[in-house]
Amino acid sequence: MNSARINVIETLQLIALKSEQIDLEERTEESISIPNLLLEKWEEVYRPEKAEFEAGFSDSELKQLNCFTDFFLARINGLPKKFGELLKDPYWSAVCEFAGQLLEDFSRATNETRANNAYSNASQPTQ
Repeated sequence: MNSARINVIETLQLIALKSEQIDLEERTEESISIPNLLLEKWEEVYRPEKAEFEAGFSDSELKQLNCFTDFFLARINGLPKKFGELLKDPYWSAVCEFAGQLLEDFSRATNETRANNAYSNASQPTQ
């Protein structure tokens, strides 16, 4: 699997799973905003201008990632600064749910690709 894809999936998991966010918050200085930290991590891995990044995703996945990025950016400034409040915030919950949906979609696409590759390999005659 492409390293850009792996990095994006790992970061989406961090955004999607509140348990991961709690672990991150416990390891982070109190003065650091978790949403801003997650946005920084996202901006480190979301690099659509790079060929390696683009090669790791289908066209529809690239569109989904772009939509997610726009969605995340549109909500970041209005989020609560206190972590306890953040976990209850409906706008943050929407960002987390969107990330979770992308993970499901990407997992389904990865599994379909693996199944197609296995079928193609199995249907080729051996020498």
